[in-house]
Amino acid sequence: MVCGAWSAALCLAVVVAPRQPLVGAAALLLAVPAAGVGVLIRPIAVGLAIAAALAGIARAELPSEDAGIAARAALLAGRTVVLAGAALDDPRPAAAGYQVLVEVHRLTDGTGAPLSGVGSILVRARGITRIAFGDEVAAVGRLRLPDERPGFDRRAYLAQRHVWLELAATQVRSAPGAWSVAAVPSQLRSWYQSALHALVPEPHSAVLLGLVLGIRTGIPQHLEQDLVATGLVHLLVLSGLKVAVFARLASAALTPL
Repeated sequence: MVCGAWSAALCLAVVVAPRQPLVGAAALLLAVPAAGVGVLIRPIAVGLAIAAALAGIARAELPSEDAGIAARAALLAGRTVVLAGAALDDPRPAAAGYQVLVEVHRLTDGTGAPLSGVGSILVRARGITRIAFGDEVAAVGRLRLPDERPGFDRRAYLAQRHVWLELAATQVRSAPGAWSVAAVPSQLRSWYQSALHALVPEPHSAVLLGLVLGIRTGIPQHLEQDLVATGLVHLLVLSGLKVAVFARLASAALTPL
């Protein structure tokens, strides 16, 4: 019902009143109180369906991403820059190091001239890091277009996350950022990891983290190779089963509402 309301309203807005930013802004403002209607009206799906329909209208009407951002990003590839921003995700392991998605707050070239309109940047560096979601990140390095991979359009995948450039960093510094509600999931995951490592010895805790959260850091290389050879490595990645388990837990928690 909720998904149907979103889809129907989005399609209707595109056909009946395309490119009306004021309509989209009004719908977005009304979506929040509409969701609150669920507290007064039962079933709660009615209020959520109304909110979803308004959000669908907003999605159709509000301006889309800057169409020229990809072209501007391509022109900056190969330039050495200084970046300051905030981590949008926890770091992920990469070849001989890690990668972290950074929301750009300030970007300058070698002369100190500001650069803008390039979207978020995927910072890739060597070594290990303690960067967490929301941390302030400062990096120096060379911009480049994302690497392509055979059989996988990685650039298109990253573009969906508003990423058109990677930074091959030679220097990276970080500092804790201001706390926000958006950091709660990352903190909960960190607490879960710490508790699991305290209760279960390695490599069992690392395997359990892979099973539950899809986190593969810490798993010995020989063990991961054995899992690949036996066709069991899929157990360590996020899958539909994990999503279903989480959805069931969320459903149980929301049942009283």
